[in-house]
Amino acid sequence: MGADIEVTTTIDEDVDNTVCSLREAVELINKRNSSDSTVVASVKDGYHGCGNKDASSNIILQRDKEYTLNSRITITAPLTISTAKNDSTLVDTDQPGSHNATIKMAGTDQLFKIDDESVEKASFSVLLSDLNLQGAGANSKVLTGGLILNHEKLTIQNSRLTGGYANQGGVIYNQGFASKSDRTFGFVYIVNSLIQNNKAAQGGVIYSEQPLFLITQSVIRDNEVSNTSGSLFFSQDSFDDESTGEYVVQRAIGLSNSTVFHNKGGFITNVRDGMFVNNITMIKNDKGLFLEAPQGNASISNSILVGNTINCQANSTDKAIIQSNLVTTECNRNASVKVPNILYPANQKLIAGSTDEGVCDVASKDGLLCPFNTPKDSFLGFFKPRLLESYNTLADSLIINKGRLYSDGTSVGLASCETLDQRGKRRTGYDELCDLGAIEYIGLNDIFEAQKIEWHELEHHHHHH
Repeated sequence: MGADIEVTTTIDEDVDNTVCSLREAVELINKRNSSDSTVVASVKDGYHGCGNKDASSNIILQRDKEYTLNSRITITAPLTISTAKNDSTLVDTDQPGSHNATIKMAGTDQLFKIDDESVEKASFSVLLSDLNLQGAGANSKVLTGGLILNHEKLTIQNSRLTGGYANQGGVIYNQGFASKSDRTFGFVYIVNSLIQNNKAAQGGVIYSEQPLFLITQSVIRDNEVSNTSGSLFFSQDSFDDESTGEYVVQRAIGLSNSTVFHNKGGFITNVRDGMFVNNITMIKNDKGLFLEAPQGNASISNSILVGNTINCQANSTDKAIIQSNLVTTECNRNASVKVPNILYPANQKLIAGSTDEGVCDVASKDGLLCPFNTPKDSFLGFFKPRLLESYNTLADSLIINKGRLYSDGTSVGLASCETLDQRGKRRTGYDELCDLGAIEYIGLNDIFEAQKIEWHELEHHHHHH
C-alpha cells in the first residue's frame, strides 16, 4: 500500500517547504489522481513537503492536535483522513474518540468539499475516522453543508461533528440522485459518532437531495432546525417510483441503533419511501418523525418514540409501517396484528429522577430509563433501560424483550432487530425478542448492575436476559 502521509504542521498552508499540512496532503492525492499526466508527473516524488513516491492515500494527523483551516479543502480523489493510533507496542486500550485530532474552521467556510465534478465516473470513497470536525458555528457564511459538501461516498466513524451552521445541511449537504443514468450520487454513512450543536434552516444535520444516508450507533443531540416544518435529516425528493424497491434492497437508508434527544425546532427526519428507522431511542425532542411514504415502503420498528412534544406527524397520503415500537397514539399506524406497537401509558414516568442527564437514581421507583450518561469507558453516552420493582416478571417491562428479531413476512427485513446495539454489543441470539431502543440489556449481569432486583424473581423470567 505504500507509506502513510504524515501531516507535520497544524498550520493551514500550501507552500513549497519541508513541512506537510493537511491541505498539502490532500492536494498531493488530488494531483496524483489527475487525468492530466503532467500534473501526475509533477508529484511523483511528493508535494510541498508531503509524501514521496511510495505514498499511500492515507493521511494521518497527530493525536490531540488541532488543525485550523482558513478556507475549505476540496477532495477530488479517494482518501482516508484519520488520527494516529496509539504508538505503544502494548495493546491499544484507547476508547474511540479519546485522542481525536481536531479539524476546525477558523474562517466562515465549510471544512471540506468532496466532489470530483465528474458526472461520468462512479462515486469514489472517502473515510474520515477518529476526528473532531468543528465548523464555524455562528460565524458561518455557508449556504450548503456547514461542515461538508458531499457528492461522493462518504464514511465518518468514531468522530464528533459540531458547530456546523448552514442554510441547508448543518453538517452535510449531500448531492445527487440515484437514478439509472446517474452513477455519481453522494451517500453518507455515519457510524459511532457524536452529532451535536449543529444548525440549519432545513436539514439541521443532513440535507440530502434524496434519502441517501445511514446513521447508526450514534448520538444526535442539541441540534436545531430553524424551519419548524423542516427536519434534522432532510430528504428533499423521494426516489422515483420504479427505483425505490431496488435501492431499499441495495442499501440500508435511515437511522438505527442511535440515541436522539434535546433537538430543537423541526422534526428529526422526514420518512420517505425507501427509508427505515430501527432500534432508536428518540425522546425529549421538540418533534419526532414526519411521515410521507405513500408506497408504504418505509419501516419504523423496535424503537422508543415517546416523550417528544410531537412524536409523529403524517401527511395525508402516508402509508409508512410503524410496528413493534413504544409509542403514543399518533405513531400507532399501520402495524400488523403480529407485531403490534406498545402504547405508552400517560402516567408512566420516562426518566428516573429529576434530570434528563446525569447519574441514575437507582432507588427511584419510577422511570423506564436512566438519565443520559456516558460511562467512563465509553465514547458515547446513552439512556439505559431500567427494570422496575413493580414488575412481577420481565414481561411487565414496556421495553425489555419487546422488539422483534424476525420479519413477519410482509416485507424483506421489515421489523427485524439490529444485530448489534449502539455500544456494539450483540443483541439477542436466543429467541425472537430484542429490547426496544438503542441499548440492549446483555445477560443478567447488566440487570443486577443497574437494579438491585432479587435473583429468584429474575430466575424464572429472564428469557434471553
